[in-house]
Amino acid sequence: MGPKLVYLSVSVLLAVLLGVVLLVYPRGHGQDPYDGYERRSEYMTLPDGTRLAYDLILPRRNGVPAGKPLPTLFKYTPYGRAWTVYGEGGRNNVAELEALAWYERAYLWLRSRLVRNGNVLDPMWRTKWLAGVMKSGYAVIVVERPGTGASFGTYTATNAAMAREADVILDWIAAQKWCDGNIGMYGDSTQGQVQLVAASTGNPHLKALFVESTWMDVYNSFMYPGGVYDKSFGAFYVWSQKLLDSSLVTAVDSDQDGRLLAGARAERRSAMTAVGLGTTLAAYPFRDSLAPGGNRYWDNAALYPFIERINRSGVPVYLVNGWYDPLARENFLIYANLTVPKRLLVRAADHGQADSPGKDVDYTAEARRWFDHWLKGVDNGINREPPIHYYLIGADGKAAWRTADAWPPENGRAARLYFAAGRTGETTSADQRVLDSAPPTAAHDADRYTVDYSTTTGKKARWSAVNWAHEYPDMRSNDAKALAYTSVRRSRPTCRSWAIRSRTSG
Repeated sequence: MGPKLVYLSVSVLLAVLLGVVLLVYPRGHGQDPYDGYERRSEYMTLPDGTRLAYDLILPRRNGVPAGKPLPTLFKYTPYGRAWTVYGEGGRNNVAELEALAWYERAYLWLRSRLVRNGNVLDPMWRTKWLAGVMKSGYAVIVVERPGTGASFGTYTATNAAMAREADVILDWIAAQKWCDGNIGMYGDSTQGQVQLVAASTGNPHLKALFVESTWMDVYNSFMYPGGVYDKSFGAFYVWSQKLLDSSLVTAVDSDQDGRLLAGARAERRSAMTAVGLGTTLAAYPFRDSLAPGGNRYWDNAALYPFIERINRSGVPVYLVNGWYDPLARENFLIYANLTVPKRLLVRAADHGQADSPGKDVDYTAEARRWFDHWLKGVDNGINREPPIHYYLIGADGKAAWRTADAWPPENGRAARLYFAAGRTGETTSADQRVLDSAPPTAAHDADRYTVDYSTTTGKKARWSAVNWAHEYPDMRSNDAKALAYTSVRRSRPTCRSWAIRSRTSG
């Protein structure tokens, strides 16, 4: 073996070992009062008798758990409180659900063999910023919704059901000896939606929300944007729900033989599950489609009926989103309709990456400042800063981060552009047209275009990049086959190319 090959092999081994160290010992802040944590999992029982599985994380120092009540961070989830990495036949369950690099697969393989309970990814591993906040003095609890994970009961997707359940669980958490009665919620997507409807109950123990990538109206955002059924997302949803109910599911500590988990699964076979729900989405094609009971189907998954009650609750809301997320517009809508103390962070990220670590922002510090202020009463100034922080794509370095007191920003300028004929010479489109600031003079006009179904934004476009980052091919080939409307460049670009493409082609 030559010296270069030896050097490369050693480098790869060191990289893998470093990754294992980071997995085993997630980074926190140097002044944290705690240096580790312990995980417990068990069942709680709702008043109607439904048993819900939960993971409880308590910080500890020198191997000793916190001996006093702590403010508590709560996530209520249909996506599993903990994931079992390797299931039957040695298949990597997590790699099925998420796009993992080779070194991430290597980390998980080594961790499953070298670390106690290393085959289970608990809430600390699932949410990277959480460990740094927990070590500063927080308890963490993640509860699986009825009919998901190891929980018993029937899955109900309505916001009203999530609000009722969360209200009961908040009371249960506040009554536990490890909780000091101050609770914050966190989580993305549906886990963000449940936070907002939980606030609508006015539960006195809920003191702050950290909402990542959720919606005002799921019909307009994810399912039927522009009134067209998003087949790619619908297929992803059904596929992901089946996978989440596979061998990823983790039994609670007391269920050593898996009998309770098997019972929970048997109970849900005869009831509506998340998978069953996914297959019905295409059956309600209109915003006002009626459910069998006579109510409008999509109202069950919209925030509009809850906004007034959320505002009455006064619960502070931190909204986080990414520009590449199909829900980016939704979070601006939510922000605009809230009158509670609020904050908005917009990153250059996709739906699944909005809460990921990155060089652009110290996400752990941001979450910690928010919860410290509202759950611990720390005067850290976060309530006196500009409430909106957004990343300007295309800008360099720190200059990319901008702040605003309102949206649109006061220094922004709206421009109305109209479809027009002519050529700018700035695209390669065979059927190029212009976006013009001058209103059209003709009473009626039209452009004709025959759709070329070989145009595609790839299999990981922003509309389907939910669990992974988007990946676009070279779009110039699409422009050459599309009808593109482009603004004329002035001192700075005012608009990127707008092209008509078929979303159903991928």
